[in-house]
Amino acid sequence: MKNKLLITTLTLAALSTAFAGYNSIKGNAETTDPNKVVLDASNVITEDEAKKVALEHAGIKESDVTNLKIKLDTEDGIKEYEVEFFSGNTEYDYDINAISGEIISFDNDVEDDFNNNSNSNDTETDSSNIITEDEAKKIALDHAGMKESDITNLKIKLDTENGVKEYEVEFFSGNTEYDYDINAISGEIMSFDNDFEDDFDDDAEDDFDDDMNDNNNAADSSNLITEDEAKEVAFKDAGIEEADAKSLRIKLDTDDGVKEYEVEFYTADKEYDYEINASTGKILSKDVESIKNNE
Repeated sequence: MKNKLLITTLTLAALSTAFAGYNSIKGNAETTDPNKVVLDASNVITEDEAKKVALEHAGIKESDVTNLKIKLDTEDGIKEYEVEFFSGNTEYDYDINAISGEIISFDNDVEDDFNNNSNSNDTETDSSNIITEDEAKKIALDHAGMKESDITNLKIKLDTENGVKEYEVEFFSGNTEYDYDINAISGEIMSFDNDFEDDFDDDAEDDFDDDMNDNNNAADSSNLITEDEAKEVAFKDAGIEEADAKSLRIKLDTDDGVKEYEVEFYTADKEYDYEINASTGKILSKDVESIKNNE
Protein backbone atom coordinates (compact mmCIF):
# COMPACT_ATOMS: atom_id res chain seq x y z
CA MET A 1 0.00 0.00 0.00
CA LYS A 2 2.83 2.39 0.88
CA ASN A 3 4.54 1.54 -2.40
CA LYS A 4 1.40 2.41 -4.40
CA LEU A 5 1.06 5.68 -2.52
CA LEU A 6 4.70 6.56 -3.22
CA ILE A 7 4.32 5.79 -6.93
CA THR A 8 1.16 7.90 -7.12
CA THR A 9 2.89 10.80 -5.38
CA LEU A 10 5.89 10.63 -7.73
CA THR A 11 3.60 10.46 -10.78
CA LEU A 12 1.67 13.57 -9.68
CA ALA A 13 4.93 15.41 -9.02
CA ALA A 14 6.21 14.55 -12.50
CA LEU A 15 2.97 15.68 -14.12
CA SER A 16 3.06 18.92 -12.12
CA THR A 17 6.64 19.58 -13.22
CA ALA A 18 5.81 18.86 -16.86
CA PHE A 19 2.76 21.15 -16.74
CA ALA A 20 4.82 23.93 -15.15
CA GLY A 21 7.46 23.51 -17.87
CA TYR A 22 4.79 23.73 -20.59
CA ASN A 23 3.42 26.95 -19.08
CA SER A 24 6.91 28.36 -18.88
CA ILE A 25 7.60 27.60 -22.56
CA LYS A 26 4.20 28.98 -23.54
CA GLY A 27 4.82 32.10 -21.48
CA ASN A 28 8.20 32.61 -23.09
CA ALA A 29 6.72 32.20 -26.55
CA GLU A 30 4.05 34.77 -25.76
CA THR A 31 6.58 37.24 -24.43
CA THR A 32 8.76 36.83 -27.52
CA ASP A 33 5.87 37.52 -29.94
CA PRO A 34 6.14 41.30 -29.52
CA ASN A 35 9.78 40.98 -30.53
CA LYS A 36 8.92 39.77 -34.00
CA VAL A 37 9.54 43.31 -35.24
CA VAL A 38 13.02 43.12 -33.78
CA LEU A 39 13.61 39.74 -35.37
CA ASP A 40 12.47 41.13 -38.73
CA ALA A 41 15.25 43.69 -38.46
CA SER A 42 17.61 40.86 -39.35
CA ASN A 43 16.23 41.08 -42.88
CA VAL A 44 17.38 44.69 -43.26
CA ILE A 45 20.56 45.07 -45.30
CA THR A 46 23.51 46.71 -43.57
CA GLU A 47 24.77 50.25 -44.08
CA ASP A 48 27.82 48.83 -45.86
CA GLU A 49 25.58 46.90 -48.25
CA ALA A 50 23.48 50.00 -48.96
CA LYS A 51 26.66 51.99 -49.55
CA LYS A 52 27.94 49.31 -51.94
CA VAL A 53 24.68 49.40 -53.95
CA ALA A 54 24.94 53.20 -54.36
CA LEU A 55 28.64 53.26 -55.24
CA GLU A 56 28.33 50.44 -57.78
CA HIS A 57 25.41 52.19 -59.45
CA ALA A 58 27.35 55.48 -59.58
CA GLY A 59 30.43 53.65 -60.86
CA ILE A 60 32.60 55.18 -58.13
CA LYS A 61 35.06 53.71 -55.62
CA GLU A 62 34.70 54.56 -51.93
CA SER A 63 38.17 56.11 -52.00
CA ASP A 64 36.87 58.66 -54.52
CA VAL A 65 33.99 59.96 -52.37
CA THR A 66 33.76 62.53 -49.58
CA ASN A 67 31.10 63.65 -47.11
CA LEU A 68 29.47 60.21 -47.06
CA LYS A 69 26.22 60.09 -45.06
CA ILE A 70 24.01 57.01 -44.56
CA LYS A 71 20.72 57.12 -42.65
CA LEU A 72 18.05 54.43 -42.08
CA ASP A 73 14.59 55.95 -42.33
CA THR A 74 10.96 54.93 -42.92
CA GLU A 75 9.02 56.40 -45.85
CA ASP A 76 5.33 55.46 -46.32
CA GLY A 77 5.85 52.45 -44.05
CA ILE A 78 8.88 51.22 -46.03
CA LYS A 79 12.32 51.15 -44.45
CA GLU A 80 14.93 52.72 -46.69
CA TYR A 81 18.51 53.96 -46.53
CA GLU A 82 19.28 57.54 -47.52
CA VAL A 83 22.82 57.56 -48.94
CA GLU A 84 24.50 60.88 -49.77
CA PHE A 85 28.05 61.61 -50.90
CA PHE A 86 30.23 63.82 -53.09
CA SER A 87 32.60 62.82 -55.87
CA GLY A 88 34.53 65.85 -57.03
CA ASN A 89 31.95 68.62 -57.25
CA THR A 90 29.02 66.29 -57.92
CA GLU A 91 26.60 65.41 -55.13
CA TYR A 92 24.87 62.01 -55.24
CA ASP A 93 21.64 61.16 -53.37
CA TYR A 94 20.16 57.65 -53.19
CA ASP A 95 17.07 56.16 -51.54
CA ILE A 96 17.57 52.38 -51.24
CA ASN A 97 15.00 49.83 -50.04
CA ALA A 98 16.42 48.49 -46.78
CA ILE A 99 14.95 45.02 -47.30
CA SER A 100 15.54 44.26 -50.98
CA GLY A 101 18.45 46.62 -51.70
CA GLU A 102 16.56 48.04 -54.70
CA ILE A 103 17.28 51.65 -55.66
CA ILE A 104 14.01 53.54 -55.11
CA SER A 105 15.28 56.88 -56.40
CA PHE A 106 18.56 58.63 -57.12
CA ASP A 107 19.81 62.04 -58.15
CA ASN A 108 23.11 63.78 -58.85
CA ASP A 109 23.83 67.49 -59.04
CA VAL A 110 26.90 69.53 -59.88
CA GLU A 111 27.63 71.97 -57.08
CA ASP A 112 29.02 75.17 -58.59
CA ASP A 113 30.76 76.33 -55.42
CA PHE A 114 32.31 73.00 -54.40
CA ASN A 115 35.52 73.53 -56.38
CA ASN A 116 35.09 77.23 -57.05
CA ASN A 117 38.76 78.06 -57.41
CA SER A 118 39.52 75.41 -60.00
CA ASN A 119 36.45 76.39 -62.01
CA SER A 120 37.43 80.06 -62.11
CA ASN A 121 41.06 79.33 -62.94
CA ASP A 122 40.32 76.91 -65.75
CA THR A 123 37.52 78.79 -67.52
CA GLU A 124 39.80 80.50 -69.99
CA THR A 125 42.11 77.56 -70.67
CA ASP A 126 39.19 75.16 -71.16
CA SER A 127 37.79 77.33 -73.96
CA SER A 128 40.53 76.05 -76.27
CA ASN A 129 39.19 72.50 -75.79
CA ILE A 130 35.61 73.34 -76.76
CA ILE A 131 34.28 71.60 -79.86
CA THR A 132 33.01 73.79 -82.71
CA GLU A 133 29.39 74.50 -83.60
CA ASP A 134 29.79 72.37 -86.73
CA GLU A 135 31.02 69.45 -84.63
CA ALA A 136 28.08 69.82 -82.22
CA LYS A 137 25.68 69.98 -85.18
CA LYS A 138 27.19 66.83 -86.70
CA ILE A 139 26.84 64.95 -83.40
CA ALA A 140 23.14 65.84 -83.19
CA LEU A 141 22.39 65.03 -86.84
CA ASP A 142 24.28 61.72 -86.70
CA HIS A 143 22.33 60.73 -83.59
CA ALA A 144 19.00 61.68 -85.23
CA GLY A 145 20.01 59.84 -88.40
CA MET A 146 19.54 62.87 -90.64
CA LYS A 147 21.38 64.97 -93.17
CA GLU A 148 21.60 68.74 -92.91
CA SER A 149 19.56 69.01 -96.10
CA ASP A 150 16.68 67.25 -94.31
CA ILE A 151 16.29 69.87 -91.56
CA THR A 152 15.00 73.42 -91.13
CA ASN A 153 15.11 76.15 -88.46
CA LEU A 154 18.54 75.11 -87.17
CA LYS A 155 19.66 76.92 -84.01
CA ILE A 156 22.95 76.36 -82.14
CA LYS A 157 23.82 78.15 -78.89
CA LEU A 158 26.77 77.77 -76.51
CA ASP A 159 25.61 77.97 -72.89
CA THR A 160 26.72 77.02 -69.38
CA GLU A 161 24.58 74.71 -67.23
CA ASN A 162 25.62 73.94 -63.64
CA GLY A 163 29.14 75.05 -64.46
CA VAL A 164 29.38 72.80 -67.52
CA LYS A 165 29.65 74.31 -71.00
CA GLU A 166 27.22 72.77 -73.47
CA TYR A 167 25.74 73.38 -76.90
CA GLU A 168 21.98 73.66 -77.28
CA VAL A 169 21.12 72.39 -80.76
CA GLU A 170 17.56 72.71 -82.08
CA PHE A 171 16.07 71.94 -85.49
CA PHE A 172 12.98 70.67 -87.30
CA SER A 173 12.58 67.73 -89.64
CA GLY A 174 9.10 67.78 -91.13
CA ASN A 175 6.80 68.59 -88.23
CA THR A 176 9.07 67.08 -85.56
CA GLU A 177 11.23 69.34 -83.41
CA TYR A 178 14.56 68.02 -82.10
CA ASP A 179 16.42 69.45 -79.09
CA TYR A 180 19.91 68.40 -78.00
CA ASP A 181 22.18 69.40 -75.10
CA ILE A 182 25.76 68.43 -76.00
CA ASN A 183 28.78 68.67 -73.70
CA ALA A 184 30.99 71.33 -75.34
CA ILE A 185 34.21 69.68 -74.13
CA SER A 186 33.65 65.96 -74.68
CA GLY A 187 30.92 66.06 -77.34
CA GLU A 188 28.77 63.73 -75.21
CA ILE A 189 25.00 64.06 -75.64
CA MET A 190 23.76 65.15 -72.20
CA SER A 191 20.08 65.03 -73.14
CA PHE A 192 17.88 64.96 -76.21
CA ASP A 193 14.20 65.33 -76.96
CA ASN A 194 11.94 65.28 -79.96
CA ASP A 195 8.35 66.50 -80.10
CA PHE A 196 5.67 66.12 -82.71
CA GLU A 197 4.37 69.64 -83.35
CA ASP A 198 0.60 69.47 -84.01
CA ASP A 199 0.43 72.98 -85.45
CA PHE A 200 3.27 72.55 -87.94
CA ASP A 201 0.95 71.24 -90.69
CA ASP A 202 -2.08 73.05 -89.32
CA ASP A 203 -4.97 72.14 -91.60
CA ALA A 204 -4.27 68.45 -92.10
CA GLU A 205 -3.53 67.82 -88.43
CA ASP A 206 -6.55 69.81 -87.17
CA ASP A 207 -8.96 68.01 -89.51
CA PHE A 208 -7.61 64.65 -88.48
CA ASP A 209 -7.76 65.45 -84.76
CA ASP A 210 -11.31 66.83 -85.02
CA ASP A 211 -12.57 63.69 -86.72
CA MET A 212 -10.86 61.46 -84.23
CA ASN A 213 -12.07 63.41 -81.20
CA ASP A 214 -15.68 63.87 -82.34
CA ASN A 215 -16.43 60.43 -83.72
CA ASN A 216 -14.21 57.97 -81.91
CA ASN A 217 -13.51 59.36 -78.45
CA ALA A 218 -15.45 56.69 -76.55
CA ALA A 219 -15.36 53.83 -79.04
CA ASP A 220 -11.60 53.96 -79.58
CA SER A 221 -10.88 52.74 -76.07
CA SER A 222 -11.23 49.18 -77.38
CA ASN A 223 -8.55 49.90 -79.98
CA LEU A 224 -5.93 51.16 -77.53
CA ILE A 225 -2.65 49.30 -77.32
CA THR A 226 -1.87 47.70 -73.97
CA GLU A 227 0.63 48.92 -71.38
CA ASP A 228 2.89 46.00 -72.33
CA GLU A 229 2.80 47.04 -75.98
CA ALA A 230 3.59 50.67 -75.09
CA LYS A 231 6.45 49.45 -72.92
CA GLU A 232 7.84 47.35 -75.78
CA VAL A 233 7.72 50.34 -78.14
CA ALA A 234 9.79 52.40 -75.68
CA PHE A 235 12.30 49.61 -74.95
CA LYS A 236 12.77 48.89 -78.66
CA ASP A 237 13.42 52.56 -79.40
CA ALA A 238 15.86 52.84 -76.49
CA GLY A 239 17.63 49.65 -77.62
CA ILE A 240 17.43 47.95 -74.23
CA GLU A 241 15.90 44.86 -72.64
CA GLU A 242 13.27 45.11 -69.90
CA ALA A 243 15.76 43.58 -67.47
CA ASP A 244 17.96 46.66 -67.92
CA ALA A 245 15.16 49.09 -66.96
CA LYS A 246 14.56 50.25 -63.40
CA SER A 247 11.76 52.22 -61.72
CA LEU A 248 9.44 51.63 -64.69
CA ARG A 249 6.26 53.73 -64.67
CA ILE A 250 3.47 53.57 -67.27
CA LYS A 251 0.45 55.89 -67.20
CA LEU A 252 -2.44 56.29 -69.65
CA ASP A 253 -3.31 59.96 -70.08
CA THR A 254 -5.12 62.30 -72.47
CA ASP A 255 -3.35 65.31 -74.01
CA ASP A 256 -5.19 67.65 -76.40
CA GLY A 257 -7.91 65.03 -76.77
CA VAL A 258 -5.44 62.29 -77.76
CA LYS A 259 -4.93 59.29 -75.50
CA GLU A 260 -1.28 58.55 -74.88
CA TYR A 261 0.92 56.43 -72.65
CA GLU A 262 3.57 58.13 -70.54
CA VAL A 263 6.44 55.64 -70.10
CA GLU A 264 9.32 56.47 -67.77
CA PHE A 265 12.28 54.35 -66.68
CA TYR A 266 15.97 54.43 -65.74
CA THR A 267 19.00 52.52 -66.92
CA ALA A 268 22.39 52.56 -65.26
CA ASP A 269 23.32 55.91 -66.77
CA LYS A 270 20.21 57.46 -68.37
CA GLU A 271 16.65 58.53 -67.63
CA TYR A 272 14.06 57.93 -70.38
CA ASP A 273 10.65 59.61 -70.79
CA TYR A 274 8.33 58.64 -73.63
CA GLU A 275 4.89 59.78 -74.79
CA ILE A 276 3.34 57.12 -77.03
CA ASN A 277 0.06 57.41 -78.95
CA ALA A 278 -2.24 54.88 -77.28
CA SER A 279 -4.10 54.15 -80.53
CA THR A 280 -1.29 53.86 -83.07
CA GLY A 281 1.73 53.06 -80.89
CA LYS A 282 3.61 55.95 -82.49
CA ILE A 283 6.20 57.76 -80.35
CA LEU A 284 4.94 61.34 -79.96
CA SER A 285 7.93 62.53 -77.96
CA LYS A 286 10.89 61.22 -76.04
CA ASP A 287 13.39 62.71 -73.65
CA VAL A 288 16.66 61.07 -72.65
CA GLU A 289 18.91 62.56 -69.99
CA SER A 290 22.31 61.43 -68.79
CA ILE A 291 22.34 60.89 -65.04
CA LYS A 292 26.13 61.00 -64.81
CA ASN A 293 27.84 64.35 -65.13
CA ASN A 294 31.15 63.89 -66.88
CA GLU A 295 33.66 66.66 -66.78
